[in-house]
Amino acid sequence: MEEVTNTSAPKPINIRKPKNVKTLNLKSDKNNDYEIQLYVYENNLIFEGQTQNAIPQKNYKRIYSFEDAQKNKYFLICENINEIYDEILSQISQNEKEVKISEKNEKANTLILTIPLNTKKIKECFFEIDEVVNNTNDKINELYSIVNNLTNEVKNLKEKNQKLEEKNQKLEERVEEMEKLLLLPYKENLAKELQKQKDMNRIKEWISPGKDIKFNLLFKKSTDGNTTKDFHDLCDNKGKTLIIIETTEGRKFGGVAYDSWDTNGNWRKNANDFVFSLDLDKKYNYSGEGSSTLGDLNSGFTFGNNKVDEIDIGFKNESLEEGISKSSQSFKTNNELNNGKKNFKTKEIEVYSIYKSKKKIRKLTPNFGLGNYDIIE
Repeated sequence: MEEVTNTSAPKPINIRKPKNVKTLNLKSDKNNDYEIQLYVYENNLIFEGQTQNAIPQKNYKRIYSFEDAQKNKYFLICENINEIYDEILSQISQNEKEVKISEKNEKANTLILTIPLNTKKIKECFFEIDEVVNNTNDKINELYSIVNNLTNEVKNLKEKNQKLEEKNQKLEERVEEMEKLLLLPYKENLAKELQKQKDMNRIKEWISPGKDIKFNLLFKKSTDGNTTKDFHDLCDNKGKTLIIIETTEGRKFGGVAYDSWDTNGNWRKNANDFVFSLDLDKKYNYSGEGSSTLGDLNSGFTFGNNKVDEIDIGFKNESLEEGISKSSQSFKTNNELNNGKKNFKTKEIEVYSIYKSKKKIRKLTPNFGLGNYDIIE
């Protein structure tokens, strides 16, 4: 490739362009867009160029004298600069699609314009166009560089901030999970305590409205045993008692017996006895028909009638694990205690003595959350 060289890049010259200006829009092999203009001014061939859609924009210019242009041997036949220019325009018009622009180096501070020639000996001619650098461009480039650096810094900060927000979100979710794990048992226990207190206050109203009733835990199935003998060992001859049953299906019901429990196996009648449903907030008083309670070793404790399979609350075979609840004439519960089901399995049974004057109490903590209560007689 024959290159036209110049000893030094010319300084920018403000030249008034003539009307006969050829403009080329070209793309380099590095995919950069350039606009190149050719024209003649004062017996010189002028090449000007600039980048398109690039920041910062670069400007290029090269001034060729007649002698410089004739270093392309093809133009030795021309007698002046105008003939050279006309010949260039002629060759471009014939092969404009083949005209090429390329960067001489990585910095692209010199462009090479390649113009194809329709001759057998010389196939192409080349013109170098130098980047025009001045103080204004340097300042613009410096500002663009600062802007680019700031843009990149902002982008990096946004990415870091996004990562921090994502990390913070994960931490918040983790803290929330930990709070649930740590506080849920306390919340559940508190809810049970509040519900139990509400239930016990309701039972107090059923026993003796407006009076100060106290309870003391005598028996708890989960800690004291699951047989009728365990029940009688701790609950016989204790006077008036409250029994609360919780089934494995979540039903809660029970009864209040005004006579002491024993193992004599005698059916008893007490007009004050009653059974209740905490789920339905309902009290069932003894109707006076049949018997109200029975205490014996086989069934432990029984509420309701002495007819077979008509027992409001009762047990069989010396076990407190499985019970029976079927409406009797004694309390007429309409099978509501166990939601219409005859048989139930016990999750917990608690028995409390009921007093009106202070007495020494047994230190036990009930599962239902009653705690230790003073006894008054």
